[in-house]
Amino acid sequence: MEALSRGGRYKTVRDNLMVKEVYLGKELGQRRFVVVFNPAEAKKDKATREKTLTRIDTELATIASLPESKREKACARLLDHTTMGRFLEKKADGRVVVKKAKDLAEEKLDGKYLLSSSSESMSAEDIAQGY
Repeated sequence: MEALSRGGRYKTVRDNLMVKEVYLGKELGQRRFVVVFNPAEAKKDKATREKTLTRIDTELATIASLPESKREKACARLLDHTTMGRFLEKKADGRVVVKKAKDLAEEKLDGKYLLSSSSESMSAEDIAQGY
């Protein structure tokens, strides 16, 4: 995650592909990463996340309309859901709410992926295109 959040300028490889190199660690323990950004994938990632958040709002509204005896079980199912659960948290009073920080963190990763290479002879562009 540190490599993805590291600043720096991207180089355009193609219309839909931009790359930047990031080095983490020191001397012998240093690792080379290539952060790849695809604007088209970023749009798709954003749309998917927004669809998930809309679905969560619908589910939470449905849960709120349930009898109290069924709410806890419905909340537990929602929290355990593989897609929706990562955006949710249970408050001390038992309410289930959307984690805004998680939503913002996910937004920063839209369209990005991380590659690692031990080759110093390959350019970041070659690594990204080879992937």
